[in-house]
Amino acid sequence: MKTSQFAFLVVAMALFFGCGASQESKTDNPKKENGAIISMKNENNGDSMRVFPKIPSTLFLTAREVSSSQGSFSSISVLCNDTIEDAVYSLSIFLPAGKKFGMGHNSKGGIEFITDPLPCTITGNEYEPFENVLTEESIEVQAVFEVRNPKNKTYDYLIFSLEKLTIYSMEGNDNRFSARFHFDGSSGKHSQPAYGLYAAHIEVEVDKMNMDIIMVD
Repeated sequence: MKTSQFAFLVVAMALFFGCGASQESKTDNPKKENGAIISMKNENNGDSMRVFPKIPSTLFLTAREVSSSQGSFSSISVLCNDTIEDAVYSLSIFLPAGKKFGMGHNSKGGIEFITDPLPCTITGNEYEPFENVLTEESIEVQAVFEVRNPKNKTYDYLIFSLEKLTIYSMEGNDNRFSARFHFDGSSGKHSQPAYGLYAAHIEVEVDKMNMDIIMVD
């Protein structure tokens, strides 16, 4: 699977899980519950780039799905979304197994995460995701943020490549996943070019969420 195709797959998965979710607004004063807080910063110089649709300074999105892949590659994905006024906001964080983020699955649905002692911080250069063993194509750790407005028929997205991942806790037992981690990233080559560079800080916290197991070729 080529890198560009894989990025498209991540966007498609986020759209699939995000369709139809409509919940109460959660913005500057998020509740303590399963989900993610995202804040973004425009890092473009000058006004030659389009401005990404405005979001609250700290946007809370409810966690809807957690999935773990097994097969030609291993990964953890957390999918969050909410509808606020007319806009559907979706966030997908994809963490593939890598040199500094190992994963081992067992027959009881548990996952052993192999990292430095927690809390630990992994930079984008240190992470080094493993290749898909069948295709020998590289896999990227990334976060996809989407804004859809069905009323205006608009769709915008940014794909953030990892700059720093800080893991405070993470475990998977009996097909349930609990974690608290921060993802810092910057929009890169797979994002919509018109928006240029954006930085994102994402704080994820989930507790004993059901975890789907996805088999991949």
